[in-house]
Amino acid sequence: VIDHPHVGQITAETCLAPLDVAGREAERAALAAGSVGQSYPSYNWQGRQWAFPIDAASQVQAWRPDMLAAAPANWAE
Repeated sequence: VIDHPHVGQITAETCLAPLDVAGREAERAALAAGSVGQSYPSYNWQGRQWAFPIDAASQVQAWRPDMLAAAPANWAE
């Protein structure tokens, strides 16, 4: 498990093998489609995919429809 800011260093030190091997394009496309924002491409370095996102630091929202008719549209609500 690595964090995306370290991809360049780890690849320069040859600690990882790229994960974009031929024949797995459909799986990589599904991972990219299911990732939040730019999580998937953040592990792409010098044209290769070196890791896959397993989490994302992103803003999320949840609400209880029995207590609030609609989700708040801004922070003030």
